[in-house]
Amino acid sequence: MNVRKFSGIGRPLDFAWPTNVAIFLVTIAVGILSAASGIWNDLPPTEMAWTAVRTAGSVFLAWALCREIDPDHQRTAFVASAAALLWAVFQEAPPLLPGFWLIMATRFLNGSTGIKPTALDRVGFIGLGLWLAYDLSATFFPLHPSRPLLAAGIAMALSLAFLPVYKASVEVDSVGDDTGTPLSPQAVRRAQVFVLVLGLLLAAVFGMEGIAWYAPAWAAVLGASTSLGRRP
Repeated sequence: MNVRKFSGIGRPLDFAWPTNVAIFLVTIAVGILSAASGIWNDLPPTEMAWTAVRTAGSVFLAWALCREIDPDHQRTAFVASAAALLWAVFQEAPPLLPGFWLIMATRFLNGSTGIKPTALDRVGFIGLGLWLAYDLSATFFPLHPSRPLLAAGIAMALSLAFLPVYKASVEVDSVGDDTGTPLSPQAVRRAQVFVLVLGLLLAAVFGMEGIAWYAPAWAAVLGASTSLGRRP
C-alpha cells in the first residue's frame, strides 16, 4: 500500500536500513520480555498485554522521536530507546498517544519526508491533539502537581544538555525521504524547540505527572544529547 495516497508525514520503516531492522527487532523483543514478565508476576491477561504494548511502544516512540529531533545521528536514537525502557521498567510505561502526536508535530515542523502534509494528516493531528488536551484536563485537573521542583529540575537539566545539539543543527546533512533534498536547519530547529518548550510547560504545570506523560520525548532528548553536538 502506498502510504503517500493518505499521508505526507508517514514514514514506514525501510528494512533496507540495518538500523530500522534493529529497532524493529528490539521493539518485538521488549514486547515479548514485558509479556513474559507479566506472566511471571501473575498479571491478568489484559493488563499483561497492555503493559507489553505500552512498554514496547514507548521504546519505539523514543527512537522515532530522536530521529526527528536529531536526524543526522542514528546511534543516539538507540540511547533514547534504552532510556525509555529504563523509565518503563522502574516507573511505569507511559501512554502512547502523546508520543504519536508529538511525532506528527515534529514532522509537520521539520519536513522530514520532504513533502507537505495531506488534509488527512491535518485532521488527524488536530483531532488527536484535541483529544489529548481533553484527556489531560480530565486526568490532572484540579491541579495538584507532584514534586514540581524535581520535575522542573529534570526538564531544565535535559533541555540544557540538549543545547549543543540545537547549536550544531545550524547545519543538517539529512535529506527528505521522498525528495532527497537537504532538510532545512531552521525547520529542524523549530521541531527541537517545540519538543523542549512543550516538555517544560508540562513539567511546570503538572509536575512529575507531566514528566511521566512526556517520557518518550524526554528519552529522545536525552538520547540526542549524547552526541554532544558533534557532527556525524
